[in-house]
Formats: sequence, C-alpha cells, structure tokens
Amino acid sequence: RRPDTRVYRDVPVTTWTDWNVQDVRGALSSHVLGNFSRSAQLSDAALADDRVHSVVTTRVLGLLGLPFEITPSEDAHAAKARKVARELEPFWWESCPESQIAEFLRWAVMLGFALAEIVWIYRRGFWRPTLRTWHPQLVYYRLDTRRYVVFTQDGPVEITPGDGKWILYAPHGEYRGWLSGSVRSVAIPWLLRQYAHRDWARYSEIHGMPIRGCKVPATASEADKESFYRQIAGLGVETTVQLPQGMDGQSFEIELIEASAGHWQAFERLISKCDVNIACAVLGQNLTTEVQGGSFAAASAHGQVRQDYLEADAETLATTLRAQLLRPWAAFNFGDPELAPWPRWDTTPPADKGQNAATLQAFADAISKLTALGVPIDLPALADQYQIPLRSVDAPLALGPVDANAYLYGIVTVNEARARLHLPPIDGGDSPAKAPDAGIGMAEKVHLSRTNRTGLVNGQLYADHLTAHTARHAAALLRSNGAAVLAAIERGESFAEIRAHLKTAFEDMHPGELADLTENALIMARAAGHNAMHEDST
Repeated sequence: RRPDTRVYRDVPVTTWTDWNVQDVRGALSSHVLGNFSRSAQLSDAALADDRVHSVVTTRVLGLLGLPFEITPSEDAHAAKARKVARELEPFWWESCPESQIAEFLRWAVMLGFALAEIVWIYRRGFWRPTLRTWHPQLVYYRLDTRRYVVFTQDGPVEITPGDGKWILYAPHGEYRGWLSGSVRSVAIPWLLRQYAHRDWARYSEIHGMPIRGCKVPATASEADKESFYRQIAGLGVETTVQLPQGMDGQSFEIELIEASAGHWQAFERLISKCDVNIACAVLGQNLTTEVQGGSFAAASAHGQVRQDYLEADAETLATTLRAQLLRPWAAFNFGDPELAPWPRWDTTPPADKGQNAATLQAFADAISKLTALGVPIDLPALADQYQIPLRSVDAPLALGPVDANAYLYGIVTVNEARARLHLPPIDGGDSPAKAPDAGIGMAEKVHLSRTNRTGLVNGQLYADHLTAHTARHAAALLRSNGAAVLAAIERGESFAEIRAHLKTAFEDMHPGELADLTENALIMARAAGHNAMHEDST
C-alpha cells in the first residue's frame, strides 16, 4: 500500500469577538447538534480571556511537559519491534511537532474532539508523516452517516479514522463525545466574567471620581456665583480655588459627594466565582491556580492538573496517535501495522520526600515494636507493600540472638530457629530476649559468628565459590560461540543473510554442555544448603 499523498486546502477561518447571551446560547445549541462552526468561534473568543487561556494552556502543557519516550510494540516480534521504534525516534518531533500536538489537545479539551490531516512525504526510502491540525470551525457531524465531515477548498470530505489520511481524536467517544467539551461549561462563566469586568470598570469610573457640589451664599451676586462655579469646574487642571468669605459669615464652599456602600465587592466575588468554575471545568480542581494564604503545602500536595485528567489525556492521546498515525506508518514502511510503537508520556507523580521519610520512620517503629513482642512477621513482603527496598546481602551476615536482625534480613523467625533447636515455640506476647532457655543457650546456638564460619556461613561461602566456578566455565563455553555470532553479524548484509550465517555456524553445536554444567551446579548448591542446615541443627 501507498499512502494518500494529497494535501487538502483549508478554508479561511473567521473570528467573531462580540458575543452576548443570545449568541452564546445559540452557539452551544448548535454544538449539541453536531455543528461546530459557532462553538469553535466561541472557543477562540474565550481563549482570549486570561483565565480561560491560562487553565487550558496549563492542561495542555501539563501533559507535554512530562517525560516522553517511544516504546516498542508488544504485539509483534520483540527484536523487530525494537528496530522499528529506533527508526521512529529520530524524526518523531519532526512528524508531530509539539505545537501541533498542543493545538490538537487544546481543541480536544475545548470541543471534545480534534481533527488533523496526515501529510505524507517520501524521504530516504521511508514514508514520513507530518501532523497538520485543522480548525474545528470547518467540521460538522453527519447524523445520517455517523461521520465527521470537514469543509475544504476541494469540497467536503468525510473522515474515516485510521485510514492513514486523517486523525480524529475523540477522547470521550466519536459519537456525541463533543458533549463533554469544556466549552459547554466554560462559556457562561466566561461571559459573566466579561460582563463583571465591564460593569466594575463603569462603577469605578462613576464612583472613583466623586461629584463636587458648589455651596454659594444666597445673597451673592450672579457674577460671583458664575466665577466660583467656573473655578470648581476647572479643577481637573487647577488645584487651587478661591473661597470668598462674606461679612455676614456666609461663604463659598466645596462638598465632595461619593458612594459610601461597598457594592464593588459584588463584582470581585462574581469574578472569583467564575474563575473557580472555569478552572474546575478544565483542570478538575482549583487549588493550585490561586492558593490562598500562602499555603505552600497545599500547593505542593496537588498538581496543576488533577492526576486522573492528566493520565486520561496521556492514555487517550497515545492510543489515538498509535492507532491512526503510527499503525499506517508501520504498514507503509514495514508491511506490518502491529510493529507500530507507542508514544508514551510518563504521568507518574513525583515522590513526596517528606511523606516518604515519615512513612519510613513509622515503618521502622512498627517493626521494632512487633519484634519486641515476638510477633513473627514477613518483613520482605511488608517492605514490598510499602515500596521500601531491602539491601541485597553479598556476604554472609553474622546473625546475633534471634532479634530484629533475624527479621530484617528475612533469614529466620523466632519459632523457626527454636524448631531447629528442638525448643518449644514462643507465645505471641513473649519477646526473644525472654524466651525459655530449656537448658540450651539460645544465643549461643543461633548466633553464627563470622570467626566461626560454621553451618550457614560455610554453606554460603561454598555457594559463592560454586557460582564463580560455574561462571568461569560458562564463559569458556560461550566465548567461541559469541565470536561466531559477531562474525555472522559482520558478514551479513541483511537479516536473511545473518540468519543463514548463524545456521551454518551452529549446526554442530551441542547446547547440552552448558545445560549439564548449570544442572550440576544447582544440584551441588542445593546439597550444600542441606548440609549447612544439618550442621547447624546438630
């Protein structure tokens, strides 16, 4: 198969900035019916608002800012899948620029879907795709055919997701998934926010400049009254005015008339409420958009985007790009769509070091208390449950009296040690230090000194020696075979030639030699372990 190399010409996009309540409701009604022309224009207008732009950008960059990698397919031969993933890595960001993915995700957040064209270019023996996002103003949904349709200068085109030409990203489903677009939740709070800002500005204009009242004596002449009025009216330029005083005590005065009620607070509260609604609709939470009271702990406890939103964006976008972009790419270039790798964003939240330290301290306290009570616990299983790694023991460890050390390294429990010494078990409330002696020194029996090198220590030393001996012999067996493998790779010009060279080089090989050596080593190690246990128990 060859890809469709046509490049469709888009229709110029128009922008509408003057919106009222009737216009917004009409655009949302058309959106519900699958006509996205007006709702896309509404989204463009809303994104000009600082609050809407901020939360949508946070949602988008919250995903694109995560660690990214290309992982091989799990549905095909492992070696082939790794090779195909390596082929994709060098030009991934050329095919899918972050700017295009950002626009792609932005429209999916606002309208509930996004559409992109795949432009194919043949370069250096490979078909390479390039993502080209289309404005959703040019898209509508045909209810009779259940297909999305995009208007181009070459005519309307029905979209078939996965055909290798178009990518339809519908995280909430292709049919009626657009109802989950954030524009339906954001539009009304956005419009109210615009009106609140406008009305607050008008309020400030009126009440921020108090009215100046002129008090004049009733007996003053008309010429004096007019002169005083003109001085007051010109106070925007002049800062000094003459206030004549009459012989009878009457005088010319100025009185400032201003509003004393705090009605301006209503605008501030309305805007704050709209801000919360917009943030919750897009981010799933409002904590980190405006943290009140300087609560650093509160801001650190939650991400910019709610974790489930972030994980859903990463998973749905990766699935869409693989199914509709990378599977056709793998089919056109390698003949098998199952070889398509996965684009992956790592959404694992960063570790809270303070919380981890508190957990580790509580874990250590619990282990100490349980050990003191003589409660037999499985420490490796408990540590795994709380994701606490245990140090691997490279050398034999000296085991003191049956105490916390025994539990810590998972070597022996109190009652297991007593059973080996033919002693009765300890009750749950007794500690190892209070265990009955029964005429046998428990500490002397269970304690394995490094200087003594008996029992368990000798068995471990023997196992270490046996491992090193086996490794040396295995290396000698594999050395000649490894050289043959490298020679076959150097001589081969293709996978088929390498396979033929390997078949010729190893047609007389006897893999039983290595198998026999490994089996004998395992048998001897098991026997050494039994001997160590027997030596300790006697």
